Amino acid sequence: MKKLFKLVLSGLMATSLVACSSGKDTDGSNKTTSATSDISVAMITDSGEITDKSFNQTTYEASKAWSEKNGADFKYYKPSADTTDARVQAIETAIAEGHNVVVMPGYLFGPAIAEEQDLYPDVTFIAVDVTEGDIVNLA
Repeated sequence: MKKLFKLVLSGLMATSLVACSSGKDTDGSNKTTSATSDISVAMITDSGEITDKSFNQTTYEASKAWSEKNGADFKYYKPSADTTDARVQAIETAIAEGHNVVVMPGYLFGPAIAEEQDLYPDVTFIAVDVTEGDIVNLA
């Protein structure tokens, strides 16, 4: 089950993060470029650890592996408490430190995503196991 989850998460990240373009270089040769060097991935745990043998660990391992494979910066964050405010603070810290992709495992991130997504339109939020019903606007 973990391998399937990793595969699905890796696939989602690959399709949502990698922007490729082809074109002719100034010398007329074909060239393919990838924007992954511009990607900086932050993974934020919910209320658990990255060794929980569940969503946090699997999301951490998949995010880290994808980042290493694609030359993207990667760092994980653990909120200071099991609260929406602490999760929001972790998201804001990650963005302030230059991360433009934030990966969050679990429905507990619903309210934090609702609060943060409109504030940071240039940041890609990837929510694992979060449904529309989990995203509750606190405003």
